[in-house]
Amino acid sequence: MLRLILAFLSYNYSTLKRVFPELCAWVSARGNIKIGRLPSISQFPGRTCMRKAPCLEFEPGKRIRFCYPLRTMKVRKTVAQNYRHNTWLARFHPRLYFLSIGAWLAQYGYKSGFFRWHVGGDIPSFPYLIRMLRLAESFPHVRFLCFTKRYAWVSRVKDRIPPNLAMVLSAWPELEIPDSCEGLPRAYMDDGTDTRIPSDAIHCHGGCDTCGMCWNLPSLGRDVRLHKH
Repeated sequence: MLRLILAFLSYNYSTLKRVFPELCAWVSARGNIKIGRLPSISQFPGRTCMRKAPCLEFEPGKRIRFCYPLRTMKVRKTVAQNYRHNTWLARFHPRLYFLSIGAWLAQYGYKSGFFRWHVGGDIPSFPYLIRMLRLAESFPHVRFLCFTKRYAWVSRVKDRIPPNLAMVLSAWPELEIPDSCEGLPRAYMDDGTDTRIPSDAIHCHGGCDTCGMCWNLPSLGRDVRLHKH
């Protein structure tokens, strides 16, 4: 294991993916239709999410779930395979998982300047969250964004979140956000029923690569509203 770690510290991401594909996290460098051409890392949706998350439920009268990453996995087998791989690697080899993400950031992070955590899935454990904070501290020139429903874990570290990491609480109408999370920005799923949405919340019109506002929510002191899709 020591030799592996030394190799991960010595090689760039491209080499790691070629030499150790089974022990290297899969970073989506091309983005997707929602976030544009911005890099991201994902976990398996559902398996890494809070229990009974409302986004995992089926839409009324339909046999499809609200969760679009789960729907994507059904039609794009390569995406499903990569999500499973990242989830397995983060659970059983977390050090290699984060070292390989760090290798990607060291090689390519300066080009985009932005990085998105978990287009699919959520923070799977508290130690994982701590490693996220450390990674952000190691790459101050990169701005990180994470939407999460892990309210309890985030509230424990809210005073330690680096300024280049926007930790945004994913707020669905039926989810109560504890008082301990006061001060953290929120992303409201707007289906027309949530009365908590501030009048000055930023309207998301999609196209993250041409906007980037969510990466700056903490400094702006604003929330965002995302229309149900």
